[in-house]
Amino acid sequence: QDEEYWQKARPYPLSEREQGIYTMVDDFKETTVFKTGFDIANTFITGYYERKDIGVGFGRWARTFVYNETEGFRIQAGFRTMKEFSQLVRFTGTLAYGFRDKTPKWSFSTEFQLNREKTRKLTFAVKKDFEQLGSGTGVFSTQNMFSSILAREHGNMQSMLRKFSAEYDHEWCRMVNQNVKWQTTRMWSNPLVQFNLPGGGILDSFTTNELSTRIRLSASDERVNRGFFKKTYLFSKYPVLTLDLLYGFKGITRDNNYEYWRAGATIEWKVPSTAIGFGKLYVNGGAIFGSVPYPLLKLHEGNQTFFMDKTAFSCMNYYEFASDRWISGYYEHNFNGLVLGKIPLLKKLDLRELATVRVAWGTLTEANRENAPILLNDNTGSLELPYVEAGVGIGNILRLLRVDAFWRLTHRREDGGKNFTLNIGFDLEF
Repeated sequence: QDEEYWQKARPYPLSEREQGIYTMVDDFKETTVFKTGFDIANTFITGYYERKDIGVGFGRWARTFVYNETEGFRIQAGFRTMKEFSQLVRFTGTLAYGFRDKTPKWSFSTEFQLNREKTRKLTFAVKKDFEQLGSGTGVFSTQNMFSSILAREHGNMQSMLRKFSAEYDHEWCRMVNQNVKWQTTRMWSNPLVQFNLPGGGILDSFTTNELSTRIRLSASDERVNRGFFKKTYLFSKYPVLTLDLLYGFKGITRDNNYEYWRAGATIEWKVPSTAIGFGKLYVNGGAIFGSVPYPLLKLHEGNQTFFMDKTAFSCMNYYEFASDRWISGYYEHNFNGLVLGKIPLLKKLDLRELATVRVAWGTLTEANRENAPILLNDNTGSLELPYVEAGVGIGNILRLLRVDAFWRLTHRREDGGKNFTLNIGFDLEF
């Protein structure tokens, strides 16, 4: 709000001392030191170096230089328009090139903000780039300079995807939000992720057409931060339920011969504080009806980096397990310094004890085993025996970092695979 608003809103005028403080703060904000510090912090958080004078941000900086086995050294440049450019439409684009595969990659999207206060947003997007299927959705699950440095294996199982999509976000009320999306995708095989046909031979690529909807149900107490083009859900003391329904249909392209349904539900709950701390619960379950190429199955999320990804299993590899009926989830408990906060030498550090357990269980029907249109790879198994891993860690290191140790409790590897790993991550708790 401007100064005129605050002059009218204040019940009493500012004293001379208070006015002096306001003036000092305003003057400090205009200093080079403050502006430089703010720009650095904003660039680190958003991923973009933003130029308000032209209304464009350049980035994402963490993906500028990347290394992986598929592309070799990769360079990427991108941009995103800001509210100073337009508060009604946002353009985002990237261009990348790998020096080993010598193939350009690109993406472009346009977002139309039809209503910000009660979300109405229309988005069109196109993309051709490598993606790691069967990875989590965390910040560091995609290729970036940090994962390049701390990766156990450097991205040799990525798949080239070309996507076209159109989606619409609609907020029916504060507690009910819905997304409707149409997407067509072409996926290419690679030497480690081959598309083996039942009768022999290898398929080079296949195409899918999908129409999906997602409904998010939350309580009325949920706090929301409404940005100009992104709405961030902050906190609710009650569970949040998300329902997903997807229909894959034939047609549009000649090589799309797959028809299937996919239904799922997710529960997320930030368990309120008690005398022994607070927790986070995440449970996801679903089913696929129909016979599909194995990349369209539920590929249980692996993590082959040393970065923490709460949406993935730390001791699981990519493509290690797949299901067409599944339930998985995790519970993480933060003891909020219950023990470390009572040790004199550690008390001032305000460290937090963490404990996590993650579980996945699933099955594969015959329609997606021997009768599948594209057969499973030899290194991909099913989860009739539940997969379980557990970890302990220390959080709030320097108010920002956490370090966790994880052990695989079931499906233990006897071939030198991961039965134990360390993760480092960023974790802000307020």
